[in-house]
Amino acid sequence: MASTDDPSLDSHQPVFHIGNHDSTRDVPLTDLQYGHLLNQGISFATTPITNGHFKARVFKLVSDHLAFLDQKDETATSTTTSFRAEPILPPLTPQDTGMFPSPAITTYTAVVSPWIDLSSKNPIIASISRQVLHLEINYANFCGVRSIIIAGPPRDSCNNGSQGLIQFSRAVHEALTIGNCLSFLIHIPMCREPQDHDSIETLSSLNRQSFDDKSKHVDDVFSCWESWHQIRTVCRYNLRLFVALKLPRLMPEKELQSRWFAEPVHYLTINSDVFQTNKSGYPCLSKYHQEMIVAHMRLKAKPGLLLCNVGPDASQFRAHSPSLLAAPPPVTDEDFPTLAQASSESLTQGRPSGGNDHIAYLQWLESQQPPLSNIEFTTLTSFQDWLQSPLQPLADNLESATYEVFEGDPVKYNRYEDAIVEALTEWKKLRLPTSKEGVVVVAVAGSGRGPLVTRALRAAELTGVAIEVWAVEKNPNAYVYLLRQNQTAWGGVVNVVKTDMRAWKGPIVSEGQNGGPVYGKVDLLISELLGSFGDNELSPECLDGIQHVLAEPHGISIPSSYTAHLSPISNPKVYAEIQTRSAVDVNAFDTPWVVRLYALDFVCQRVPDRPRFQQAWEFSHPIPESTLQAVQAKRSGGVVGGGGGSMAGAAGANDHNSRFCHLTFVCRCPGVIHGLAGYFESTLYESRVPGEARAKVEISTHPERIDHKSRDMGSWFPIFFPLKEPLTYPYDSELEVSMWRQTDDTRVWYEWLVEAWTWISPTARIRIATSALCSSRKSFITHHIANMSSQQSHPTLLIPGPVEFDDAVLQSMSHYSESHVGAGFVATFGETLSMLRRLFQTTDGSSQPFVISGSGTLGWDLVAANLMEPGEEALVLSSGYFGDGFADCLEAYGGKVTKLEGPVGGKPQLADIEKALKEKRYKILTVTHVDTSTGVLSDIKSVAAAAKKVSPETLVIVDGVCSVACEEIAFDEWGLDGVLTASQKAIGCPAGLCISMFSGRAVAAVKARKTEAATYFASMKRWLPIMQNYEAKKPSYFATPSPQLIHALNTALKQILTKPLSERFQKHTETAKKVGKAVTDLGLKTVAIEEGDRSHAMTAIYLPDKVAVTDILPKLLSKGVIFAGGLHKEIATKYVRFGHMGVSVMDPKRDDVSEAIEAFREALAECGYSKA
Repeated sequence: MASTDDPSLDSHQPVFHIGNHDSTRDVPLTDLQYGHLLNQGISFATTPITNGHFKARVFKLVSDHLAFLDQKDETATSTTTSFRAEPILPPLTPQDTGMFPSPAITTYTAVVSPWIDLSSKNPIIASISRQVLHLEINYANFCGVRSIIIAGPPRDSCNNGSQGLIQFSRAVHEALTIGNCLSFLIHIPMCREPQDHDSIETLSSLNRQSFDDKSKHVDDVFSCWESWHQIRTVCRYNLRLFVALKLPRLMPEKELQSRWFAEPVHYLTINSDVFQTNKSGYPCLSKYHQEMIVAHMRLKAKPGLLLCNVGPDASQFRAHSPSLLAAPPPVTDEDFPTLAQASSESLTQGRPSGGNDHIAYLQWLESQQPPLSNIEFTTLTSFQDWLQSPLQPLADNLESATYEVFEGDPVKYNRYEDAIVEALTEWKKLRLPTSKEGVVVVAVAGSGRGPLVTRALRAAELTGVAIEVWAVEKNPNAYVYLLRQNQTAWGGVVNVVKTDMRAWKGPIVSEGQNGGPVYGKVDLLISELLGSFGDNELSPECLDGIQHVLAEPHGISIPSSYTAHLSPISNPKVYAEIQTRSAVDVNAFDTPWVVRLYALDFVCQRVPDRPRFQQAWEFSHPIPESTLQAVQAKRSGGVVGGGGGSMAGAAGANDHNSRFCHLTFVCRCPGVIHGLAGYFESTLYESRVPGEARAKVEISTHPERIDHKSRDMGSWFPIFFPLKEPLTYPYDSELEVSMWRQTDDTRVWYEWLVEAWTWISPTARIRIATSALCSSRKSFITHHIANMSSQQSHPTLLIPGPVEFDDAVLQSMSHYSESHVGAGFVATFGETLSMLRRLFQTTDGSSQPFVISGSGTLGWDLVAANLMEPGEEALVLSSGYFGDGFADCLEAYGGKVTKLEGPVGGKPQLADIEKALKEKRYKILTVTHVDTSTGVLSDIKSVAAAAKKVSPETLVIVDGVCSVACEEIAFDEWGLDGVLTASQKAIGCPAGLCISMFSGRAVAAVKARKTEAATYFASMKRWLPIMQNYEAKKPSYFATPSPQLIHALNTALKQILTKPLSERFQKHTETAKKVGKAVTDLGLKTVAIEEGDRSHAMTAIYLPDKVAVTDILPKLLSKGVIFAGGLHKEIATKYVRFGHMGVSVMDPKRDDVSEAIEAFREALAECGYSKA
């Protein structure tokens, strides 16, 4: 069940996180003041890093230096500096800051001193400003702050701010390097307003030289966005760079709002003058402000609302104040206007006397949001802007869970049923001849699990038209399911055929004279082969291959046609994700990605003959008979191929399915594009009755037409064709898109290119930018008929580790002998360590991966010897043998261990964990993610959250030996301090490497030890510089690593990271469900008591009472399968362990799990178990 801690889960409404910023605040809040704010509805607050004392010191330093230069009649510019050295900022003193390390510091957002001027043309002021920035970042990082706000540049490029903007951008780029574990928020207005003025005295007020520009001020509503775009471009779309967006008094045009919606907005900041006063005297926001906030709250990463200099004043709170525990006064709908009423309210400025009125208003606005729809709430929100590899159903056999997702979309199948009803109705009305007397012959090509078969039978019943149904499916697993459906749901009336649709010869109508079958034709051919771009899952090629069975001239194809559509878009988040992925996947920018594009900006305008979404091409079925004959002639070698992809040496048999388009889009406003969004529309059926209106049954993902043609259809997400570099363009530009669908008879791929043009006169334009030509040819895999393994024949190893290896991993171990400090190995080791960051999902530069020769047990020693000192307390959560072992290890090093144990097959409960954390202060908490002895899965996210809430100083350590690379571990997001694993489990390498990731907090704890660690080889102090040097590609030595094992790990990680980790986790989840179902079907039980506690890496299975472990394991071995016996001391003789992780799950060419399930069933039967 889902946790009910988040109120949004009950209300289906996004939750507002409201923050407090007081620019006059000179010191951090006290705990009581912070508690006062939390009680008033504030979720977070800002804090200054330094105070007025520090500001006075810096101002005096700069003032004295500038006065000295004036006295000597010396000047300094950005190109000519004084021969005297620039002043050096002295270090911080305790009098300069009120911020110090504390458990609560991570909840604050720090604010860099707003009086610095990184954009100043005076090099002295710019230099001191950078020094202040660096000093404050370093100190905030030391204290444990996680996010920092930097005031944006005061001027934009269009108003003589170009030099300053470049200086500012470079300073932020440098800051990201210095604060390599911090997130940076650039506080910038949505647009400049005439009334904007900053009352803060900056260092530039001391400037005695005139750098004023006398040129006329230019009003450009996009200037602030262009400044932000310049900053993040210089910073190379760093994933730790965000926007704190200042809302204006009057909302600007929709184009600008849409532009900012696509950006990584972390906070929406609201000043007092943005609020209006309603008829009740309360503060309120205009209708347009409300609409914008509500829109942002639908984002997966929704921004916080930061109230600036408005709301409760924490500085006025005293310890004796009764307000700390007082409940806020009730607020009714009468106090605040609806969205419609807000637009007609008085614009009179004013601030009511109640200090909490602004918070109460935002809380009311939160309650007025439209609830998330069921489909948004359960599925779509989590998929926002998340990269997925396109399906290749022609090459791969899909899993049942994948089919199940498709079948969960009733809209699509309703529209298909409507189309079938129309086709059968008209067939009857027109009295068309049929391929078999008395019935319309219907074939469902690519039947999957049969949803279209069910809809065809229902359509026949609705229309009263007799049909004969043939279900054609190549997936052998789905074929078994179809046979069962025919028995249980369809009454045996369906003819199920297992074959590739292109090889199907048609319905069998009789036996020939020579004993062979006679094949007939099909009247109605139904398929659901459409992809996100219509043709990207090879629907044209598949339907061409089966068209020979379609009856002429009346045969109908559903769908009858489909069109592909494109629009250039801005989506910085998706671009940044692909850029990150390109570090290990060289084809990342040449791959079309399936994405639920959400935080995006459609940059083009709707103008006559130049719509925002334009058709690229169209496919229709059936293709003309002459085309089909030409294809067959080319395949037989009768003619020479011509265009399309046949120039590569192919016969050209698929040239008729190649396509090209050249589209022109109009962009009125300046902007940037990161790629092309692709959609499709399909006509499932169009009326053929002469003289009547040609009614159509259609489906569409086209953003402007989906509500009309197939509202709420969720089967397809858009496809995204990325550009290798963002393409920027000015006002009044045109974007010309060229795209090709290419083929060489064995593969199909896309190529795309974008050009930007701008008009320089009413009749002339110039090209200002051209993107690189992108091609998905290399990212499309050629699937061979046979797959031969280089490994010797052997039983399939399906224990909970070691596991089966991929051929490439084993082959990488045959690398020639090389020096462990040689350049080649150092580069490989460094790349491997960097890839581990992606595997553990951490971008925090202060965290550190370790790879040390040894087993996973060495990880326990690393923790016990380094993070604990003798006599310190540890809380161990145990769900089996390995949790107990971790406790024993900690005690061996002198730790005082409190152990919370779950029942056999269970885990410690959160309530007991929180209780234990409240009763005693623990240095560390350890939890085994998957205990290999029981197959019990712990909820690491919830455990970490509980620890953070109750005892934030406690280090959270996860034993992930049997979970890393098959269970989700979000190191940064969950706030983990250590994860231990080994090479031989889901990572898929030979045993021999202890792999771990430790947070900056954990590393700091090691450095802060009062005593020397009682170990030599497992000393993290000795290993830390070694790992840091290797990751920086520098040779280093403490103990000799194994180059062969590191090469194997490097290969395995590259294979793992080729696809999104989410896909890998989902695949393991599906496999675990498959195994769990098989266990249930056999009438057996798993050791894990609750279904939600079952691991996705392995399953521990209780044997029947009369079946012994010593009997069944040899029988499994005789069938080529190896399971493991029990390990838990209380039940060791009663169960076996089935490991299903790594290559046995992820390689689509292997069927290890299905074969093991069948072997297990047979072995049980041989042991006398009657239910097998």
